[in-house]
Amino acid sequence: MKIAYIMRGVPGSGKSTIARRLAGENGVIHSTDDYFMVDGEYRFDPEKLREHHDANHKAFCESVIAGFEVVICDNTNTQPWHFKRYVESAEKAGYMVPSCSNQMS
Repeated sequence: MKIAYIMRGVPGSGKSTIARRLAGENGVIHSTDDYFMVDGEYRFDPEKLREHHDANHKAFCESVIAGFEVVICDNTNTQPWHFKRYVESAEKAGYMVPSCSNQMS
């Protein structure tokens, strides 16, 4: 069974730690924060936020299309509109998405 996890929570709440455990050896994790890493340092640039979110979603979609057993979106996703496109993309590719599917409004 293919499964996609959509992590949700405030920064520092442990999402990435849990995501790594869920991904195990064969899963893949997609985080918009990764796009803000420059020379090993996190450098947030609000002007690039939309661009980086779009790039992260594209990479997530490529992973579900490729059929990885576990695919994870590791963003804060505090509002349903933040994660809706991830859930829709995963479900369209035949993934089970625990608990987020019924939270989209």
